[in-house]
Amino acid sequence: MPLTNVERDIAKKVVTRFIRLKESTPYKGLVREFKDPSVFEHLTSSNILRGLGVNRREAFLPTALTFHYSSDVDALKLAKTSVTMILRVLHSLFYSEDDKEQFVAADVKERARQTDDLPPTAEELSLGLYLVPEFNVLTSYGYNEQQTDLISFRINDNIVTFDREKIENAWDEHIRQRTQYIDKDPETVLNAYEQVIRVIPNSRNIFVVHGHDEAAKQSVARFLEKLGLNPIILHEQPNKGRTIIEKFEEHSDVGFAVVLLTPDDMGGVSTDRLNRRARQNVILELGYFIGKLGRARVCALFMEGVEMPSDIHGVLYLPYDANGGWHLKLAKEIREAGIEVDLNRV
Repeated sequence: MPLTNVERDIAKKVVTRFIRLKESTPYKGLVREFKDPSVFEHLTSSNILRGLGVNRREAFLPTALTFHYSSDVDALKLAKTSVTMILRVLHSLFYSEDDKEQFVAADVKERARQTDDLPPTAEELSLGLYLVPEFNVLTSYGYNEQQTDLISFRINDNIVTFDREKIENAWDEHIRQRTQYIDKDPETVLNAYEQVIRVIPNSRNIFVVHGHDEAAKQSVARFLEKLGLNPIILHEQPNKGRTIIEKFEEHSDVGFAVVLLTPDDMGGVSTDRLNRRARQNVILELGYFIGKLGRARVCALFMEGVEMPSDIHGVLYLPYDANGGWHLKLAKEIREAGIEVDLNRV
């Protein structure tokens, strides 16, 4: 659905605050100023705003689309220039650092100083790193507590597909792909879908998507039971003569999905650049539940060393550890999705 003038003004507000103060924009202040709470569901579901906090409504950070729709010519130029510069530097780092896998902002700054005739400003470096996870070139990454600065990352081997022309056109292509439905009339978008997906928002059934790690699967399932929830594990459900996809569709009417990303497979662009990955069915089901339930009702638990799915943003990723450091965070996310959870059981 095309953006309204109010939505574009909100986008500009979020961009301006981020550029000037490097801060998120509080939801309450935006509601007070624009007096239209209903617009935020469209802005977050379309990935025009990146929501933080409870139900991702406490505050907002910009995405590439926020800059695109902000009508701030200078900010848009800065964002595009910054991302293009970071992509060039990441490409250079990937080919020059054979033994290094984990990088920080200082590595990018130093490489840019060595390769660019005009080294980037601190603002360009910070903004480009903040936005570049959207461009499918990082395997894993971590932000600071405020989610405003990228502090560490691993480069995805997909960077080898970014030649000079692709790097220069990356921003425009990224925006083109993400605006093709946003800028169309609602009726046109609805006609593109052949079925209506049913969601049971307050169901206490929690679908557990898993790979080959039996211990992790059981740990998650038993924790959900401890919270008084009903974990749905597909292979534990009766077949009744159905195909796997039929069985999956029947049991996917849940209130929340927990997706376990465990390093079960190896894969990469080439045989000499292989990464530890979750199984393909796990990634497929992750995308399925994002589409069916919405991002706020999906949580991915990832093990150290696993390649993170790129180009999937706005989904909560929590590190999985055998000591249960993820318990309280997962319980809070489920409760924030509208499912009653007693945190005293954690």
